[in-house]
Amino acid sequence: MEIRQLMFIRWQQVRRSLSGLPVLHWLLLLVVAFALAAALLQVLTSLVGAAVVAGVFVMLVLSLHLGRSDRQFVRLFTEYPARLFLVEYLLLSVPLLCLLLFTPFWYAGMVVGVAVALVAHLPFSYKPAAVGLNFSRFLPAHAFEWLAGFRKYGLYIVLLYLVALLLVPVKLVSLFVLWFITSLLMSFYQECEPLHILRLREQEGSAFIRNKLLQHLKLYLLLCLPLLLVYTAFHLEMWYLPLVFMLLLCLNVCFFILSKYAFYRPGCSLSGSSLLGSLAMASSLLPFLILLPLVMNIRFYAKAVSNLNDYLHD
Repeated sequence: MEIRQLMFIRWQQVRRSLSGLPVLHWLLLLVVAFALAAALLQVLTSLVGAAVVAGVFVMLVLSLHLGRSDRQFVRLFTEYPARLFLVEYLLLSVPLLCLLLFTPFWYAGMVVGVAVALVAHLPFSYKPAAVGLNFSRFLPAHAFEWLAGFRKYGLYIVLLYLVALLLVPVKLVSLFVLWFITSLLMSFYQECEPLHILRLREQEGSAFIRNKLLQHLKLYLLLCLPLLLVYTAFHLEMWYLPLVFMLLLCLNVCFFILSKYAFYRPGCSLSGSSLLGSLAMASSLLPFLILLPLVMNIRFYAKAVSNLNDYLHD
């Protein structure tokens, strides 16, 4: 009964976050979901592809579990929180498990199920300070989104980066890991800073956005370029692919920032914007939607500038 009640609460939360989406966004979401499923089916037809997809999915569930902010609420609501976590993670696994049923490696779904069950029973939350990590020494003070994000996901990003370096000799795999790292950056921009921090620079909305984009793109390029240079050295015959992929990912980072300030409200969380961010990230892997992030950036730039001016001119 407790699990049923909590799942109803989760369903209501999802409904509220999706209720404001316009019809065009719904259509784009359906198209992307269909295309992504088709692309995943193609990848899952090889053992390496199935292993990579399953591993990335389990890491995603692990990052979700260790970064949960509702643990205390769940413990107050039910005596067995691991059961609720298991049900939630299994529901998240359903699309992947269904796709695996149509591949020769259907048994990978069993491995995913066992891994998800183990993750659900982990009794701790990740604290970077507990393992001696201090990312603030390497990040500028103005990049407070990155400082907060690395406190939460820094260990995962470092581990994924090392995995990407180790897998450089395998074509495309390192680029996919970099795509996954970039998708983690989306969470950096879902919390709005207080108004007094926004006004510290005393800039117009357009100048604020331009400086923000330049500063954060520099950080992102510093993060990605070493990996991309090593990858290019191993695959010189495909030198253009990392370059194009990097440009697409930079467009996504720009969209994370623009969507944050297009919907900026002082001190608020913008978890609903993660759906649009996920849509932009998915388009980087789908050739027929390759220009979607550029179109979205053009639209959201004007909206972000207008929204910021409302707050900066008060």
